[in-house]
Amino acid sequence: MAINADHIVRVVIDKEWFSVEQGTFEVVELVFTDDDGEAIHEPLDTPAYSFLTPTGDRYYGPLAAISLFKIADI
Repeated sequence: MAINADHIVRVVIDKEWFSVEQGTFEVVELVFTDDDGEAIHEPLDTPAYSFLTPTGDRYYGPLAAISLFKIADI
């Protein structure tokens, strides 16, 4: 099944629903950096998510933590 990331509007993380500002959900590489933007570890090879909530809060975490996606009614 293909999921259009631009249409994700809610997700469940640890049994809690989070609203996603439509068009902001993306799959990214999980890397922690220092103040200069340099990686502080070897690549984790862990797919991660990043999104903004409608109030402007940015969330990041391992993609595997998301148990459910709500797609916009288009």
